[in-house]
Amino acid sequence: MTSMKTKFLAILALLFATACAPIHVTAQQPVSFATVQAKVMNAVTAAQATPSGASATSCTPPVAANTACQVPSVGQGFHTVTWTTTGSSGFVRLRLEGSGDGSTWFPISADSTVAISNTIAGGSVYAFGYFAAIRVNLLTFTSGGGATLTANYSGSSGFGPLQGVFNAGQQITNIAWSQSPLPNNTVTEVVLNTSFANTYGQLVYQVSGETAGSSISVSSTDVAGNFVTIAVTPSLTGSAGGTINLPPFATSLIAVDFTSPSGAGNATVSAAIVFSAPPVSSGYSATPVTTDTAFMLKSVQESFLHSITVNKAGVTSTIAVWTGATVVASNCSGGTLIGTIDTTALRQVFFDISGTGVCIQTTGGTPADITITYR
Repeated sequence: MTSMKTKFLAILALLFATACAPIHVTAQQPVSFATVQAKVMNAVTAAQATPSGASATSCTPPVAANTACQVPSVGQGFHTVTWTTTGSSGFVRLRLEGSGDGSTWFPISADSTVAISNTIAGGSVYAFGYFAAIRVNLLTFTSGGGATLTANYSGSSGFGPLQGVFNAGQQITNIAWSQSPLPNNTVTEVVLNTSFANTYGQLVYQVSGETAGSSISVSSTDVAGNFVTIAVTPSLTGSAGGTINLPPFATSLIAVDFTSPSGAGNATVSAAIVFSAPPVSSGYSATPVTTDTAFMLKSVQESFLHSITVNKAGVTSTIAVWTGATVVASNCSGGTLIGTIDTTALRQVFFDISGTGVCIQTTGGTPADITITYR
């Protein structure tokens, strides 16, 4: 009995000692998003990209003037760049780029494009995604007044806008030409990202200083990746300005070309594309024509002729547009003539008509280079 009582008391003592033993709790460390800010370009005076790699200049402040440094990496997925300039005139085109290996780069943001017309100008771009390396690429920076550009980067591992969200600030995309004024006897091209993955919108332009005809044309990529002209301004001489409509074509890239012939003056050119959400019925086809021929849109069903663009003038050549169920596809005969176009000057003519048997015939002299948009 005494032995059992002794064992019982020993068990109680053991339980009491266990209950009173100190409890060790490992404190959880607070979790926070990783963020980083850096001045990645300080008062630079020329187009350049921020460096990358083990030997690249770090962004440890203070960053020296006219210096670009490496974008720091802490595993961030949301990226923002804001930039400002000082100076009186010039052009800026800047974007964010990503890389998987630090040597092959691709755009991850819209292009920020601005024509500097005030003492201070600025802009911003953003991107979302995780990449092995990030850089800021100042593709174009020209100045007629000693301008400098400073860019600041901010990154966060938190969630940013969903990929593909439209950046409203890029709906109006200024064309950043490589220099100003633009020299004669040249073709100066700028390739841009479209805002809605579509060309739909307007080109707004102003040209001065021309003593001979020049033009601005807009091209879209086709399914093979080739640029096809979809709009062109009338011949520009002296001081001229205006707008041209851009038909809707699904594409992520658009090219804008300023063509100045031999003997023209050195032109000062300002231009911008105002992108708009494409109509539900977007999707015109585009066909280039460079010979005297007859082109039938659709012979046995209704078609829609949107526009005809004269990209390169012909000599004493014309375009005739016919329509009707009895039109002969080989020569556009047998229908009703609804209009003719003189192709000896650059122009874009909008029809926006539908019907069965819409046929376009080019004849006479040296043929023009034209583009027919339809569906």
